[in-house]
Amino acid sequence: MRQVKLLQYLFLEDKYIVGCRELSTDDTLPSIDSKKKYHFLMPTANYWYADPFLFEKSEKTYVFVEAYNLWLAKGEIGVTLFENGRFTPVKSILRKDFHMSYPNIFEWNSKIYMIPETCAIHQIQLYEAIDFPYKWSLKKVLVDNVNAVDTSVLKTEEGKLLLYSKENYRNGRVLWFLLEKDLSIKPINISGVSQERPGGNPINTQNGVIRPLQDCQKCYGRRLVLYKWTADGKETLAQVIDADCISNRPNQKYSKTHTLNRSKNYEVIDAHGDFVDPLKILRKVFRKMKMVLTWSR
Repeated sequence: MRQVKLLQYLFLEDKYIVGCRELSTDDTLPSIDSKKKYHFLMPTANYWYADPFLFEKSEKTYVFVEAYNLWLAKGEIGVTLFENGRFTPVKSILRKDFHMSYPNIFEWNSKIYMIPETCAIHQIQLYEAIDFPYKWSLKKVLVDNVNAVDTSVLKTEEGKLLLYSKENYRNGRVLWFLLEKDLSIKPINISGVSQERPGGNPINTQNGVIRPLQDCQKCYGRRLVLYKWTADGKETLAQVIDADCISNRPNQKYSKTHTLNRSKNYEVIDAHGDFVDPLKILRKVFRKMKMVLTWSR
């Protein structure tokens, strides 16, 4: 058993893929009874990609992703253009000395903003597009001294912008905030909602607003649970999505999914699997050497 765990530690690498598909009229959400076919953004020797968010602008479709650097064991924010069923090479647009993921991009007051996950520095940060989609500037620290992950955005029928994040990963509560037009923020209390970790922004469907959330009860990012949102803030479980809802997975080892998003014309999803990767041990040695060199300075 120890030998098996050692081999897994040295050679078994978890990797994500991102899938994108064009929506048709009255398109349903993926399910076991309605499996969907996607075009995939595959891992490279240096990166895997997860947490996809969509933004359509000037008849182009951009997919923003967590680009996880396998050599540094750290996420950064990247963007790729999806056209004619293919992804352009991912370009890094936000790279810091701390982990970043979940690039939640949205438009507010005619400006384009992003709230990536920056839990590693205990903040919820707001970035503004200076030269979309490649240049971004930190606009404001919305919340400081907080351990919050996967901040998501809910636009209400009244035109209000609500933010919600999961505190302390698994066991914490869901934090809710109201973002004002002047970018000030205040905590609010919404009862009767699920306390699961967000797994994408709310999706408008013919049957109402659906909030994708992560089912992390057995393990991280196991599957998505979709809750139907109502005006009074109360929710009911509407659907479950797992990797089996993807009809054309490139490998059956991609057995988990934890992010789902939509724009007007497209849908994105991610999937996770564990794979034997001989380079993993080299990456571990590289990171150790880098750490030693940093300490010796």
